[in-house]
Amino acid sequence: MNQLQLVEQKTVRFDGDEIVVVKANNEKIYAAVKWVCQGMQLTEGQYQNQTRKLSDDPVLVQGIAKMQLPTNSGVQDVLCIDLEFMPLWLAKINAGIISDEVIRNKVVSYQLKAKDVLTKAFMPSENVVPMSKDQALVTVLRTTADLVEDTQAIKEEQHEIRKLVTQIDQKVEEQITLTSGEQRRLQKAVASKVYELCDDPAERPSLFREIYREIKDRFAVASYKDVKQRELQSAIRYVENWIPRRVS
Repeated sequence: MNQLQLVEQKTVRFDGDEIVVVKANNEKIYAAVKWVCQGMQLTEGQYQNQTRKLSDDPVLVQGIAKMQLPTNSGVQDVLCIDLEFMPLWLAKINAGIISDEVIRNKVVSYQLKAKDVLTKAFMPSENVVPMSKDQALVTVLRTTADLVEDTQAIKEEQHEIRKLVTQIDQKVEEQITLTSGEQRRLQKAVASKVYELCDDPAERPSLFREIYREIKDRFAVASYKDVKQRELQSAIRYVENWIPRRVS
């Protein structure tokens, strides 16, 4: 484990807790593991378990170091973790198995936000030069112009997308064939027509074959089941008006 020298130390407030964060002589920023564990309201035993896991993990061990830090009890060796490794460490803590909702929410908050907040403590503050009124006006006008241009582009893109969706819907609709219920409707129309035209049971089979054959020819399908859904009403009207070539 690396032994680094303290360059700068800060106490950063996060989620109502105080975390000791330090900058070492290797220019990296570290958080004191014990303070992080206390902030997440882990017990002393859980803290000790986390330190063992950090030391045993072949990846995380590369991001930890002991540093001599001033504490309320004097200068002590404190286990710290590089903030770049901190999200990986925290991600290995399974918040889902924590029954206490307050502690579970604490752990999740640290997993999602702690690294960024602690890092900002050592970011140099930028000197911001306020804009003049003219510069501010120009900026507003440029932003407005860009927004209008973007809005128009979005509208045009949405229009093209709607056209494409409509075309796809039409093509899909053209390919949909009859459902089982719609097939039965067409069968009933055929049966009604055959029984209307012929009283002789012996002659009906030939009429059934003829009308189904002409349905296939009329709608260019291999079977009456392949009639397109959008053509169902046309098929039923065709059957209702159908006249056989001969009636025996």
